[in-house]
Amino acid sequence: MMPSSLKISLKTIVYSLAMGVIILLFSITTNTFATTVQSLTLPLTFEYESNPRLSSSEEQPISRVVLVPNYSLISNQGTDQWSAAASVHIEQSSDDTISQNRSDPSINLGWTHDYETGRFGVTALLNDQSTRVSEFTDSGIVSGDNTRKTRTASVNWLNNLSDRTSLTLNIATTKVMFEGLVTTGLVDFQHNLINAKLNYVLNEQVDIFTQYSFSGYKPEEVNGTNSETISFDLGLTWNVSENLNVTSSAGLNETKSENSSLTTTDESWQAALNMQYTSLRANSNLNLSRSQSPGSTGSVSEMNQITVGWRYRLSEKDDLSLNYNWGQNLTQNKTETQLFSANYTRQISLSWDFILSAEHRVRDDRLTRASSSSAMAGIIYKLPDF
Repeated sequence: MMPSSLKISLKTIVYSLAMGVIILLFSITTNTFATTVQSLTLPLTFEYESNPRLSSSEEQPISRVVLVPNYSLISNQGTDQWSAAASVHIEQSSDDTISQNRSDPSINLGWTHDYETGRFGVTALLNDQSTRVSEFTDSGIVSGDNTRKTRTASVNWLNNLSDRTSLTLNIATTKVMFEGLVTTGLVDFQHNLINAKLNYVLNEQVDIFTQYSFSGYKPEEVNGTNSETISFDLGLTWNVSENLNVTSSAGLNETKSENSSLTTTDESWQAALNMQYTSLRANSNLNLSRSQSPGSTGSVSEMNQITVGWRYRLSEKDDLSLNYNWGQNLTQNKTETQLFSANYTRQISLSWDFILSAEHRVRDDRLTRASSSSAMAGIIYKLPDF
């Protein structure tokens, strides 16, 4: 069972945090000692996608017009920092029976306080997203163009125990809900997490750490299987050079699953490797992982993932980036997904950017294989630091 302190209503937590942060943000703007930075972006794009339903037999292409106004605010007042970000993903489709017309909001509110030996912070997140995007990499499930609603509240605390040792504690609760005409295979769920990390600075280049996590997963379905997972990791962070940074970890986890008639216990391993290389004009990263995470399938999902990213600054005004993601859901019949994308951005002026993008998706569930390609062109209006 989850600790009673984690059973507080998610709605109460999220709305309390949201109202508190909004009220304080208004008070900060009237304080002459606060430094506030605001920005606004307005991307307008035109998209074409060959097979948004990822059908293996009958492709039905569509086109879309997408507008995503995005506003952000950061306010520093002494040892306190307040942040707020809000956006709306507005989408009009040439055929809303295949790809819905959408108006998906996203709101992120946060507060952090620095003190002599560390930092304390709280955040609240509200996010709506199309399941054709969210579930492709998370679970590999294709269930029409529905809506995934995510609500999260979290508390983060960092304390420096000594010159070399620090302790980080994270407590979070997340509620995920699905809405739409056909949500077959998608299950609402709640996930609670407690994570503690002890870090030790071995020398100027190497940190070692140990990490302990407890999570509870509860699907909102009849005869659903509740799960509790305990995990333990050892890892290190190695600053190989000014350009190269490597973080790796490995450990064990135990998941206890229980429904009305059966209780089972499973043991598994988990590991992660992250490499980041930065040069004057290029940034690249590589992520490899085996992990267990809450999923929309009605159970905790075990995933293998590979992510590769590369960004190159062609000139002062031109950027090119390439990204690749491969995922394998071991819980869902080893369903594999692949996503490759290429993006080019050209700065027209201080306020305007031009963007071109192409994407290719592949899904293979051992029975069928389907793919979809898309292309996008658009302009971005930026109003920074107003």
